[in-house]
Amino acid sequence: MMLADAEPLLGRVKAGDANALELLMRASRKYLRQVVEFRMPSELRRRVDESDIVQETLAETFSRIDDFVERKPMPFHIWLRRNAQERLVMSQREHFRTLKRSLNREVPLPDHSSILLVRSLSRRGPDPGDRLENSESMEIVRKAFAKLAHEDQEIVLMRQAEGLSNHEVAQILNIPPKTASKRFTRALIRLRGHTRQLGLTGTGP
Repeated sequence: MMLADAEPLLGRVKAGDANALELLMRASRKYLRQVVEFRMPSELRRRVDESDIVQETLAETFSRIDDFVERKPMPFHIWLRRNAQERLVMSQREHFRTLKRSLNREVPLPDHSSILLVRSLSRRGPDPGDRLENSESMEIVRKAFAKLAHEDQEIVLMRQAEGLSNHEVAQILNIPPKTASKRFTRALIRLRGHTRQLGLTGTGP
């Protein structure tokens, strides 16, 4: 079962169907693994297992599902994503208390997301052997990404790495879709400019 099929299950969960809840949690686990994979920085991954974050998020989701199906404040997968992000931030704070800057204001860029950003910035296809995907290029993308404002980092990562639609991003940020689209376009232009300044060629205009 895919998370896209969640809506009918939510109705059954609201009616007290335990089997529907089990199916919903199973589909949620798969989606949460993808979210955590995109969002979990390597520094935290060395200390915490991805599965632990997923399991903790599922436990939180399970404990709050009754309230969600009553109110339905947002699409289910967006709510799941928020729960996972909150859990990651809590884990980061627990393991990196000595950091001077608030991790809640920083957007981590794991290796997998760096590769996806390199591919999206390149005019060429996603050939695994493409020279743009070597470790040096990924480091340039990280440095360019770090130069962006927090709001730009967030929207680029959601669109380019996580693959969220413009409408989904608008829901997450609670802004009109047109505003989300403009922010993304401007952020992408800034990111491409930074990568060129740092010496990464082939990233488009």
